[in-house]
This record gives sequence, C-alpha cells and structure tokens, in this order.
Amino acid sequence: MANQHIFNNTLIITGSVTASQGFYGDGSGITGLPTVGGVFEIGTGGNSIQPSSSSFSANAIGTFSTISGGYSNTASGTNSTVSGGYINTASGSFSTIGGGYTNTASEGCSTIGGGYCNTASGYYSTIGGGSDNTSSGDASTVSGGCGNIASQPYSTVSGGSDNTASQPYSTVSGGTGNTSSGYFSTISGGRVNNASGLNSAIGGGRDNTTSGAYSNVGGGRCNITSECFSTVGGGYDNTSLGCYSTISGGETNTASGNYSTISGGGANKSNGEVSTVSGGGFNESSGCYSTVSGGGYNKTPGLEATIGGGSFNMASGSRAVIGGGIYNTGSGNFSTIGGGQCNATLAEFSTIQGGKLNKVTHLNSHAIGSYITSDKIDTTFVQNLHITGSTTANSILQLSRRETSPTPVEGMIIYSGSAGNGTLYCYDGSTWNALF
Repeated sequence: MANQHIFNNTLIITGSVTASQGFYGDGSGITGLPTVGGVFEIGTGGNSIQPSSSSFSANAIGTFSTISGGYSNTASGTNSTVSGGYINTASGSFSTIGGGYTNTASEGCSTIGGGYCNTASGYYSTIGGGSDNTSSGDASTVSGGCGNIASQPYSTVSGGSDNTASQPYSTVSGGTGNTSSGYFSTISGGRVNNASGLNSAIGGGRDNTTSGAYSNVGGGRCNITSECFSTVGGGYDNTSLGCYSTISGGETNTASGNYSTISGGGANKSNGEVSTVSGGGFNESSGCYSTVSGGGYNKTPGLEATIGGGSFNMASGSRAVIGGGIYNTGSGNFSTIGGGQCNATLAEFSTIQGGKLNKVTHLNSHAIGSYITSDKIDTTFVQNLHITGSTTANSILQLSRRETSPTPVEGMIIYSGSAGNGTLYCYDGSTWNALF
C-alpha cells in the first residue's frame, strides 16, 4: 500500500499520534494501553475498549465490546457497541446503540439509533429514535415517534404515538392509538383504528375497524368491515357485513348482503345478495339483485325489483319496477308503476302509468289516469281518452252503461239506459240521438 510503513519490532512514541484515516487491526496485540486514566482504556470484557471509566463512567464488559463516548453507558453483549449518549445499555450480542438516553438493545443484532427510553428486545429488531418505543418482535422495526410497540416478527411502526403492530408482518405507518393486530394488516394513519383481519387495511380516519380478511376502510369515523373483502370508503358509522360488500360513504349505512353495495346517503340498508342502494335515506334493498336508486323509505324485497326514487314505495314482486312517486306498491311479478301516489299493481305484468289511487288486480291489465280499479284481465283501463285522429277496434269495443248523461260535447257517444235495456246515443251538437 502506498505511503505505508511496516514496523516488525516495537514502535515507541513519546508524544501524540494523529491518524487522518484511522487505525487498523483488532488491537489484540496492543500493550501499554492504560487500564484507567487515559481518554480511552481497556474495558473489563475481553478485547473491549471504552472511554476512561473515571471520567465517563463507561462499562464495556462484553467480549469485543466498544463504547465510543457519552457517559455511564454499558456494552455488555459480545461485539456490542454504544457510540455515545447517556445511561444506554447494549446487552445483546452484536447489538448497537448510536446515542440518546436510557436506551436498551437487549437481543442479538438489535439496534437503536438514539432517542429516549427505547427498548429493542427482539432479534434483529430496530428502533430509529423517538421515546418510549419498544421493538420486541424478531426483525421488528419502530422508526420513531413515542410509545410505539412492534411486538411480533417483521412488524413495523413507522411513527406517531401509542401505536401497536401486534401480529407478524403487521404495519402502522403513523397516527396515534392505532392497532394493527392482523397478519399482514396495515394502518396508514389516523387515530384509534384497529385492523385485526388478515391482510386488512385502514387508510386513516378515527375509530375504524377492519376485522374481515382482506377488508378495507379508507377513512372516516366509526366504520366497520367485518367480512372478507368488504369495503367502506369513508363516512361515519357505516358497516359492511357481507362478503365483498361495499359502502362508498355516507352515514349509518349497512351492507349485509354478499356483494351488496351502498353508494352513499344515510341509514340505508342493502341486505340482499348483489343488492344496491345508490343513495337517499332510509332505503332498503333486501331482495337478491334488487335496486333502490334514491329517495327515502323505499323498499325492494322482491327478486331483481327496482325503485328509481320517490318515498315510501314498495316493490315486492319479482322484477317489479316503480319509477318514483309516493306510497306506491308493486307486488305483482313483472309489474310496473311509473309514478304517482297510492297506486298498486297486484297482478303479474300489470301496469300503472301514474296518477292517484289506481289499483290493478288482473293479469296483464293496465291503468292510465286516476281512481281506476281493474275488473278483467288483458285490459287497459283509461279514465278519459281523447283521440285527435282515428281509431280502429279489431275485436270488441265495450262501453260501460251510464244511467245519467254527461255534459255533452259534439261527437260524443254513450251507452245509456236501464239494466238490460241500454241504447247507444250520439250527440250531434244539439241533441242526443239513438243510433239504433
């Protein structure tokens, strides 16, 4: 090596020595180093070195242990090192403490960078700094913060305060009072969150819980995902109870059906499998594949039933549809109510376009208008029909018998008379004329 001088015999230096590149070798052959009184002295452990114990109260008692500086530090583990600080203890083999105050690295290859009152007690455990942190799991890590605990193998707490990673491979990135207690579970931040499910995750927020495997809460407060692959995006007091169920946001919503979805709103329930509530309030989709798009207090207990909106509507028939309105009931399978108020389709394939207080109880019958009640199948009932063009009846045109005449309009045709003795009349603009 260039500029290197090798001395095979004894080299005695009566003055001082300055080394710009450091000293090399294990020091095993050095003699004459003071046991006390110098800047550095031989420690009580074999081949150990420490600052003067009389000046720095150092205690390098482990074999090959080193104390570089500080005061009242102890390196008792084999090959342990304390670089500086105050009242630090490196008792594990190959353990290291960079500095700080009252830190303890007690297991093999454990490391503390600095800080106050930290304890690295797991094999290969690491604490970067901070205060009152504990890394007790093997290969566990606490990067910093205060009062954090990484208690299981490969668990990690990056920072924050009073966070706990208590299962193998669990992680808390920051925040306060968070607990990641599931295998491979993760909490990114927030406050008092608990990720206990396998591979579950909480992005942030407060008082959120993910107990289902692979479940996720993005944020918000008091949200719960309790089944596998369930999700709550955010909001408040939402609960996703079904496998693969999803609540995007809102408040006090519950998705208990497998694959059920609630997009938002408040106090909505999606109980049926693959059921959906898009929004609104106090809506409930309990039928399989049923949907409530919005509105309030609407219910779809029927299979594949749909309510578009409105309030207090009920679609209980299979594949029944209610577009909107209020207090409408679709109990017939494949029945449809466009809207209106207090309408009811009780028969299969029945239809009410809208209006008020219509009731269709016959198969494949339909009502247009208000206050209509069906009385036969395969019939369309119309309250009043005004035709501006022409009309053709290929089969039967039936007029209901009237016992009183309406207010006449030219061209009007009525069937009037007593029971069993009716006649067709046409109004010509001035007189009712019998047609037959």
